[in-house]
Amino acid sequence: MPGPTPPRHPHLSRLFDAIGAERAAVSRAHADALSRPHDEQRQLGVRWPPVRIESVVETWRGLEVVVRSAIDLHDGIDDGEPVFMEAGTERLAGRVLRADPRAAMIELRGESADLEEGSTVSVVRRLDPTT
Repeated sequence: MPGPTPPRHPHLSRLFDAIGAERAAVSRAHADALSRPHDEQRQLGVRWPPVRIESVVETWRGLEVVVRSAIDLHDGIDDGEPVFMEAGTERLAGRVLRADPRAAMIELRGESADLEEGSTVSVVRRLDPTT
């Protein structure tokens, strides 16, 4: 899919270019953070420590999953953030509905056979260029 057409007005064109450069910089920083070991990813705020699933509820939009951690979740991933939940071999896209210091509720799109109460999963920040 082609990107947006740059505006013809010179001031808007410079703004358009600056926004594109900012998006590229954010994308590079996110990719760099995800290329690091898991411990560093947690320190950088792009990954939570391993979390245990407390409940999985089907909703009309997908799944609502409540997770809990033995240690504090990093505040780099907060309410409203787009995330991936990695469970087994699956990587499900979703959004954090509510994050507390050691627990969170995450809305996921789709279904998964790997999401079972008591299992351990990983939550990683997802870069969403539409937000």
